[in-house]
Amino acid sequence: MKTLILASLAVMPAHSATLLWSENFESFDAGVSNLEQQSNGAWLTDPVETSAIAVVLNDQLPTSFGGKSLAIGGVPTDGTEAELGVAYALSPEASGFDPATSAPETELSFSVALVLNTGTSAGGTLVDDFRFSFTDLNNVPLATLLLKQSAEAGFATVIRSNMAEVGGVFDTLARIPLNQAFTMNLVMSPLLNKWSGSLTTGSVSISMFSDVDMTQNQGPPEPESTIGSFTIDWIKGGDEWGSNYLVADNFLLQSQTPIPEPGVPLMISGLAVASLLLRRRN
Repeated sequence: MKTLILASLAVMPAHSATLLWSENFESFDAGVSNLEQQSNGAWLTDPVETSAIAVVLNDQLPTSFGGKSLAIGGVPTDGTEAELGVAYALSPEASGFDPATSAPETELSFSVALVLNTGTSAGGTLVDDFRFSFTDLNNVPLATLLLKQSAEAGFATVIRSNMAEVGGVFDTLARIPLNQAFTMNLVMSPLLNKWSGSLTTGSVSISMFSDVDMTQNQGPPEPESTIGSFTIDWIKGGDEWGSNYLVADNFLLQSQTPIPEPGVPLMISGLAVASLLLRRRN
């Protein structure tokens, strides 16, 4: 019987995935370009047309990045702001995801391929910070991930925040390699206000956090808490900007709902029959 029980527990549900949005920048003009005009207002930069945010040709990146990517960083010459950033303003709902009619187990899967390049900084360290921020449909902050210099040479550290005013910032203990390609994967449960995160580099997958609150909301889950837009910010680490930059590509957003495997009902029935036979034999 123990063997039969373990076999039944090993059956994991598959997922029915629906593509909501993706971007690989292949249709954009390379160079310092106006993302707002090229995307009809879906991509927004701050400040507008900054030289620190551009679509670049991939000449030294893995082939999985394709021919073009989004680059944020370098050494800006067009402003003295402490932060520069780009936002994607089109919410998943506009792409066909309706949180009000979705089942509670429906999840949003967000992934993006990244390279944190140290540029010409001394010792190959990360001078500035880079931040991913997510907001709900009302543009209220939900959660952030901060990529910043690590005490361990050759790596950046990941800080997670659920936007709570007290006790809302946590070191995930995850380390991201500098000057190497990796993928950031986030799974969000909008109606439960939960999210999980992992990093993939090569054949290694690192869990950053699992099933934690996205926000400081303590009440019942609200459909309005569903993720809407997101931003990527480049934050000055000192008096001067560093030469480091972030390359991002292959953005992917899907909704997914667990579905039972076709063989699961038959397996369960078979286990029940086997259990009954064993009882009769005993």
